Amino acid sequence: MNYYNGWMKKDSVKDYNVTKRFKGTADFTKERNVWCLRVTDTETKKVVEKIEAQARDVDTAIARAKDMAREWEKGDE
Repeated sequence: MNYYNGWMKKDSVKDYNVTKRFKGTADFTKERNVWCLRVTDTETKKVVEKIEAQARDVDTAIARAKDMAREWEKGDE
């Protein structure tokens, strides 16, 4: 895991069901004790959606971020 500006960052694992246009990542904020889920457009390198959510572990947070990326993929088609 990488630390960036006080965030403990865990990138989403390779998932063959999600295309490469949108990528879901999960970051844990120690200060607020919540997960920050982000969906990034890989073509423009911009965050298109960002929410804070409770999750019991990193795997659950990554699964939610991937689901968000899948929803963006469906909307992009």
